[in-house]
Amino acid sequence: METEVYSAMSAREDTFWWHVGMRRITAAVLRKYVPRRAGLKILDVGCGTGGMLGVLKPLGDVWGVDVSPQAVSRAERRGYTAVSQGDAMHLPYSDGMFDLVLCSDLLYHRSVTDDRQALAEMHRVLSASGYLLVREASYDWLRSHHDELVWTKHRYTKKELVTKLQESGFQITLTTYVNFFLFPLAFVARMGEKMRPSRQKGDDLFATSEWLNAIFAAILKLEARLVTTISFPFGLSILCLVTKK
Repeated sequence: METEVYSAMSAREDTFWWHVGMRRITAAVLRKYVPRRAGLKILDVGCGTGGMLGVLKPLGDVWGVDVSPQAVSRAERRGYTAVSQGDAMHLPYSDGMFDLVLCSDLLYHRSVTDDRQALAEMHRVLSASGYLLVREASYDWLRSHHDELVWTKHRYTKKELVTKLQESGFQITLTTYVNFFLFPLAFVARMGEKMRPSRQKGDDLFATSEWLNAIFAAILKLEARLVTTISFPFGLSILCLVTKK
C-alpha cells in the first residue's frame, strides 16, 4: 500500500463511512454467530493500522499481524501491543491457538502471492470449534484507481471465494455480498472513471464531505441490521463466516 494511504487511513478510519460501516457489519455477524465466553483468543490477519482491533477487543484477547511495518507501528501507537509484523502465508502462531480469526481485505492484496496458502495458515491457527470471518473486494471488472493505490491484485466473486474456502477445509456458516445499496453509485462512478481516469492521490483517498459521509454511514448501518437475515445478491465486498470441517 502507498505510504500516504496508511497516513490517510490512520487519520480517518474512525470516522470514514466505509470503515465505520464495515465494522458495524462485522460486529453484527459476530454478535449473532460467535459464542461469548471468557478467554476468547482472537487474531486479525492483515490488521492494518488497528481499526478493527477496537471492535474485537470487547470479545476477548486480541492479536494482530500485518506485513507492513508502517501499519504495525501505527497500530501500536493506538495502544495495541500484541501486534506483530508477519506474512499471512507464514503466520507466527501455533496450531489451533485462536477461537476467532479475521481476514478483512487481505487476500486481494498483491503481498499475498498465494491466497490458498494464506487460507491454509488461517485454518492451521484456528481451533477446532473456531470461526474464520473473511471479507474481500468483489468483481475484478470493478477495478479502479483506488485499487492501484491500495495494491489490489485481484477482486473475487462470491462463488470463487466460497470454493477456495471449502477447498481449504472450511464449511460455510454465512456468505453474502455487502455494501449492496451503494453498489449502483459505485458502478456508475467506476464506469465514469474508465472514460476519465482518476487523479486521486493516496492522501485524499478517504476525503468525503461531512453530509455525504453521514448518509453513506447510515446506509451501511441499515445493512448491518439486515446482514444476518438477508443474503445480498451483489455488492462491493463479499463476507463469509466459516468453521473447520
